[in-house]
Amino acid sequence: MPEEKENKEKSEENKELSSEEGESGEKNDSLPEKVTFWTSLLLVVSLFGFLGYAYIAELRSGAAGKAPEATATVALQDAKRMDDSHWTTPVSIRNTGRVPLEEVQIEITYKSASGAKKSKEVAFAYLAAGSAQSVYIVTDLPPDRANLSATVTYLKTQQKARGY
Repeated sequence: MPEEKENKEKSEENKELSSEEGESGEKNDSLPEKVTFWTSLLLVVSLFGFLGYAYIAELRSGAAGKAPEATATVALQDAKRMDDSHWTTPVSIRNTGRVPLEEVQIEITYKSASGAKKSKEVAFAYLAAGSAQSVYIVTDLPPDRANLSATVTYLKTQQKARGY
């Protein structure tokens, strides 16, 4: 019977040595568990740091309260002659704001061969942030004599686009 007692004590000692708990009762993590924990922690802290930096950078740039904008320009240098009495001139609209625009309307004014001042309205259904689109206006005078001009008359932001 004393042998059974010794064997029982030895098996209990082996169980204690094989357990993951140290003498103080704390859990001794293996190396892969420690690496995984610290890598995850570093990743989460880095993500929060990046988001905080991006937020502060946006506040400093003044973009947070910036109103949506669009500009219209007439490219006289790109005008082409269609035939003996007609010219085509590109007019581009650029969304210079940081939010998408759902509706943009521009007015193009020019002088005709008869001397009358004419205007055309052009509407764009969607203009992404930072993008540009072009239209072509046909006149019966060369662009430099037609006094072409373009102005933005209406714009509407996309709903729920950064709080506008």
